[in-house]
Amino acid sequence: MVRRWSVGRTRIREHYAKRVRSGKTETSVAAEREARLRTSLDWEELATADLVIEAVFEDLEVKKQVFRRIDALAKSGAILASNTSYLDLDAIADATSRPADLIGLLLLARQRDDEADGRSCGAAPAPMCWRPPSISAGS
Repeated sequence: MVRRWSVGRTRIREHYAKRVRSGKTETSVAAEREARLRTSLDWEELATADLVIEAVFEDLEVKKQVFRRIDALAKSGAILASNTSYLDLDAIADATSRPADLIGLLLLARQRDDEADGRSCGAAPAPMCWRPPSISAGS
C-alpha cells in the first residue's frame, strides 16, 4: 500500500513538472499547488481535510466500505470525491450519511494536459457540484 501511495505522489509531481516544461504552468504556480496537496495513509487526518479523494479499485462493496469510514472521520462540509470510472455514484453516496457531499472526480491517467478532469454528480449533489448544461435536440 505504501508503494502505491508513493507512486501516486510521484505522478502528481511529474504532472506539474511536465506542465512547467511545456510552458502551460509557471514554476511558482506548480510549486504552490503541489505544496497545498497533502497525501496520507493516516485515516485520522481526514478530520481536517476540505477535500477527500478516494482512489481504491473498482469494486462497489470496497468503495462503500471506504466511504463509510471516510464519512465517520471527515469533517462536516468536506467534499467527498470518488475516483470511480463506472460505478454508480448514488450507490456509493448512499453508504454515507451525507450523499449530497459526494462527487465523482475521475482523474484520468492518459488525459491530455489541457483538458479538465471529469466531474460528475449523484442524484442529490451539493452546491459545489458542477453539471454540464443540458443540450436539447432543438439546440
